[in-house]
Amino acid sequence: MYFTDFLFKEIKDILIGNNLSPNRAYQIFNWIYRKFVFDFSEMSDISKKEREFLNENFNILSLELVESINGDDTIKFLFKTKDENFIETVLIIAPKNEDNERLTLCISSQAGCPLDCEFCATGKIGFKRNLSVSEIISQLLLVEKFILLNLKEFKPLGENLRHIGNIVFMGMGEPLLNTENVLKVINILTFSGGYNIGERHITISTAGIIPEIERFLNSQIRLAISLHTPFQEIREQIMPVAKKYKLPELIDAIKYYQNITERRITFEYILINELNDSEKDVIELKKLLSGLKYNLNLINYNPIPQSNFKPLSEEKIKNFTSLLDKHSIPYVLRKSKGSKLYAGCGQLGLLKLKNS
Repeated sequence: MYFTDFLFKEIKDILIGNNLSPNRAYQIFNWIYRKFVFDFSEMSDISKKEREFLNENFNILSLELVESINGDDTIKFLFKTKDENFIETVLIIAPKNEDNERLTLCISSQAGCPLDCEFCATGKIGFKRNLSVSEIISQLLLVEKFILLNLKEFKPLGENLRHIGNIVFMGMGEPLLNTENVLKVINILTFSGGYNIGERHITISTAGIIPEIERFLNSQIRLAISLHTPFQEIREQIMPVAKKYKLPELIDAIKYYQNITERRITFEYILINELNDSEKDVIELKKLLSGLKYNLNLINYNPIPQSNFKPLSEEKIKNFTSLLDKHSIPYVLRKSKGSKLYAGCGQLGLLKLKNS
């Protein structure tokens, strides 16, 4: 068993069921999720008998860190699962700011991806399986340990040693095809006696798995919708999942979500040359998103070997954003980070493919 598969309450119940003090759960969570100690033998305030029980019944981490590659504003991590699958995780480093929340971790929820979007390398690997709760959490814990040992310039956030200010489920896979495990991970990481990150600092990106969206109506988790085009027929061509979850139904689901939560929605929009960068696209976007409170998150396409798509030139980007301004569409133009490391949006999996 992996300790990191369990909620705090589940760990307390296990301890009680084995005639151990449930209060030990607080101490163990403190060691793992606040001090990033992954060896029960080093947990000095727990008795020898209890440490022996923990060592006999639990492991902590279910991933092996194979490689880390440093860039100017990103660090890419390649992890290996116990059954020899490879997944990638990206640490994004923002410029200095007042609250010191400079580090964002882009987490994977699946090994590979079943969606096979035309602009994304991960789908070209094929789908292996969903990641377990422990495998998702192990990404974060191993990166936190890496930061603690190697990035001394970053100060902990708050009373524990946590350095990561934001978590985004934008790595390999579709999070809402692994919703049960993703929700359990969030419950573990937001527990105040452990990692203690707020729900508002967690974002889930989805291609639009409509039935799963309503499961976030009662949380503060932020949703980002991979849109990329306002036209149903084009969306089906570049995102096969759109054949099942069509744009009109997706927009209706988002409107319902927003009416309940009153939270602004982010729509992700990869800029692809001569595919989604015309005034016709902007006019249709305006019509499609009418009545919603949203931001359009623009990022220029990161080329992958398996695709003939091309990014926009600087001139075309300026032209497109001027069209958005003309039609009063709120947007943020994101700088693509990590593309030289194959760590940019849509590039996860290229490191593994390159080394295969």
